[in-house]
Amino acid sequence: FFFFKQKTAYEMLRSLVGSEMCIRDRYMGLADKTQFKSNLATLIQSKAQASDAVQSVLRLLNDFKQAELDEQARADQRNQTEEQNGAQVISEYNSLVENNNQIAKKCTINREYVEGQLNQATSRVTFIDGRLLELQQLIQDLSDDRCQSNGLFVNALAQNRDALVAVETLKKDFQSVVDSGSEVELAQVENIADRIKQYENLFEESAVKSFVSLSQNFRDSQGNDVTGNGYVDQVTGRVYQDTRSIPERVFRLVLQLQVQLQSSINDIESNEIQAAFQFRQLQESVAAESNTLTNERAQKVTLIDKLGVELEVARDYEGRCWNIHRQTEQALDAAVQDLEHRRQFYQLETQRRNDEIRILNDVLRVFRAKVGKLEEYLNQIQVESN
Repeated sequence: FFFFKQKTAYEMLRSLVGSEMCIRDRYMGLADKTQFKSNLATLIQSKAQASDAVQSVLRLLNDFKQAELDEQARADQRNQTEEQNGAQVISEYNSLVENNNQIAKKCTINREYVEGQLNQATSRVTFIDGRLLELQQLIQDLSDDRCQSNGLFVNALAQNRDALVAVETLKKDFQSVVDSGSEVELAQVENIADRIKQYENLFEESAVKSFVSLSQNFRDSQGNDVTGNGYVDQVTGRVYQDTRSIPERVFRLVLQLQVQLQSSINDIESNEIQAAFQFRQLQESVAAESNTLTNERAQKVTLIDKLGVELEVARDYEGRCWNIHRQTEQALDAAVQDLEHRRQFYQLETQRRNDEIRILNDVLRVFRAKVGKLEEYLNQIQVESN
């Protein structure tokens, strides 16, 4: 079989035909010579040997042909096995590619989730830092406002207390006048009105006008009382008759101022207490929020550190998963290409064997025809010699 690979069927065909022609031509030349009969005897003697050689050549050619057919059968079986194995390998690689693709996608989703959690935690820490600064500034502003408010409270309370002391003094002075039934001079009323006007910003406008009205109605332009016990209401402009004496009326007004001042002091103190309580509540609320945010910030910072490590792991695992996926795809491509190369090789070898079998068939046909003619020629010479 190896010898046949070295010498093609075409070469064998030319050699066989050439050999047959050489044998024929040689013995035709011998027909005109005197040694013809002697050589013919030798030729007839070697006829049996030539027949054996022809059969050997035919067997050799048939063996070559059968070897090609057997090799093709083995190639067909091998190709069928390779097709089945290749299809199975490709199917397995396809499954691996799909599975690895799903795993890699899940790795990407996990990495994106960790990144999202990390970004949320980082944004939350940024918000908390900003909010803590706002709360700190709010407490500072409220403390400044509270200090200013305390100063205003102290001043307002001092003014009202000073006015209350002055009114209480006037009250005591007129209490003795009212009790003794003494007359009140205009100068006394005007002095009271002047002292009251010093604190007019602390009293209601009607109260101050009542004192002014009392001093104005006390005398006319010539110094005479024109209204008697009557008085003009400076708010409405109406004239009222009051049966009480001037000291009683002054005392009543002073008493009203005292009540008003005490009420104002009570309101100021109440407002201050309420403001202090609200400020304290706000401080506690801000402190509680600050503590909550501070604790949350500590938790978020711990979470950020943890997520940072998880993100590195997730990225590394994602990269390895996608790398395995790419390697699987490359293996799939290699398996497909290998199967395709085997198919092409099988097709080329099949075509080569078919060509060689066809050539062997031609060689056998030509060889049998030439051998038949040679036998006829030898038989004819033998008959003629007899």
